Amino acid sequence: AKGWLASNLSANAESSSALSRLRARSRDLTRNNGWAQSAIKAWRSQIVGSGLSLRVRGVDAELKKQINAAWARWSESPNVDPEGRSNFAAMQGLAVRGMVEAGEALFRFRVRRAGDGLEVPLQVQPLEADHLDDTRIGIDRGDLTIQGVKYSALGERLGYYLFRDHPGEVLLPTSLSSG
Repeated sequence: AKGWLASNLSANAESSSALSRLRARSRDLTRNNGWAQSAIKAWRSQIVGSGLSLRVRGVDAELKKQINAAWARWSESPNVDPEGRSNFAAMQGLAVRGMVEAGEALFRFRVRRAGDGLEVPLQVQPLEADHLDDTRIGIDRGDLTIQGVKYSALGERLGYYLFRDHPGEVLLPTSLSSG
């Protein structure tokens, strides 16, 4: 172990300079290597299984029945996804894939208007981890930001600094609207 150079840095400090490269290499592996693809499928199957289920407590039987029925309709519908492509179990699978492939998964909860015509006015939008501005590091008015995550002085997670569009996208939609 004479030549073994080890670090005592935190995970954030260790990964900050190479995070983008690590994600790119991990994605390349999962796209082009059958073993990596199988590993992700196995993880997703073991972690998600058939998906989260709802457990309602403290209400009468009739209301519980209505809530469970609404949950089943919402969670099995592609309306969970703002693009109308994925149900709730698929979103959970995306979370596992993001965790394994990119180190984290981001989802934005989108509360919808009554006029949008959804029975449950909530959608879950998946965002690749690249949307997180991990270059944001520092202290602002007593709040600490580490790799795009803002924390209070007590260590409570306050929010995230996100890019409007994926920074690796070829044509950014916002560039079209700016003239």
